[in-house]
Amino acid sequence: MIAGGAARAVLECAGVHDILAKSLGSDNAINVVHATVAALKLLQRPEEVAARRGLPIEDVAPAGMLKARRKSEALAASVLPDRTI
Repeated sequence: MIAGGAARAVLECAGVHDILAKSLGSDNAINVVHATVAALKLLQRPEEVAARRGLPIEDVAPAGMLKARRKSEALAASVLPDRTI
């Protein structure tokens, strides 16, 4: 992660690891935190972007991200019981 103090703290709390953040203009920590949170709220899931563009998800998301997602979903399915009511 490459980010300044206030942005780094917000991104770490959000669980973001691979990012380059640059704040232009004000270096007031409160403004940077507000801007960082606003930017995080604008993020969209790859499925949403793919649907909006009419593309398969493989053309939108990085292969490593899709692989990690499939792995975590498989792990969750094997660990968590099926709660059918």
